[in-house]
Amino acid sequence: MNWRPVARKEFRDLVRSKGAWLMGLLITAGAIYLMGDEPPFVQNQLGTNVVLAAFQRPVGVIVPLTAILIAYRSIAGERVSGSIKFAVGFPQTRSDILIGKILGQSVALGVPLIAAFLVAGATGIVRIGLFSLIGFASFLGLSLLYTLVNVSIATGISAAVSRPTRAAAGTFGYFLVFLLSWYRIRNWMYSLVTGETLNIFTPPASEWLFLFERLSPITAFYLITNRVLGVGNGASGYFNVLGQFQASITTNALVYDLVFTDPAPFYLTEEFGLVILGLWIIIPSALGFHVFRTADLS
Repeated sequence: MNWRPVARKEFRDLVRSKGAWLMGLLITAGAIYLMGDEPPFVQNQLGTNVVLAAFQRPVGVIVPLTAILIAYRSIAGERVSGSIKFAVGFPQTRSDILIGKILGQSVALGVPLIAAFLVAGATGIVRIGLFSLIGFASFLGLSLLYTLVNVSIATGISAAVSRPTRAAAGTFGYFLVFLLSWYRIRNWMYSLVTGETLNIFTPPASEWLFLFERLSPITAFYLITNRVLGVGNGASGYFNVLGQFQASITTNALVYDLVFTDPAPFYLTEEFGLVILGLWIIIPSALGFHVFRTADLS
């Protein structure tokens, strides 16, 4: 348990930072705004649970951006300054440092995230009404898991490189590819594999296409939170998924039940989103540690 002192230090340093609380403020403001700005078909479908849905987009975008800005220097920055050489050794090993930094930063970001949920949730009760408390707890728990995912990715990248500039490039690349551009990459991959242009408005019954779309952290997060909201088996935002069931609205969401007639296999269920998020915690951390454990810190 020698990672605990590292985690405590990371928590104390970060929980007082303006960046962490700015994240909480932005999520609060975004959720409060969105819960009162939904079209009638969303309000009719979700009822008072529009309060829960309002957290999906702010958490999906703001949490990874904050985690990247805070964690990309966590190890690479200390390697440049030389302070990492004093930390590596008894009683802390390199694995202790990596684990401690991931957990300490995740818990520190979790504090303003919980505060954002409580403030925006209370506002939602006053403005809209009481929502599902079980759903609220589930949504909060998944958002905290999503925070851990993004901190793990950013810290893993930081551990795998020797300079903060390279860590910044790596984490920015992650944000650009897996968060901002994943739906475009989905379309490109389909065209590359099949030789056909994907018409997303009449999607093919291709299981690998549906699975590929869900492999990004943000689409996996949308998928599993859509399960909490009960809007449908899709890895897009709840608005797009619900819109696919409306005769007057066409969106670019891939919704399993509108394309396939058979029950979804396990890897295409909403619950599989938890497996994907778990892999995004394990794989980047493991790869980062694999490089960091043999890196020359001199």
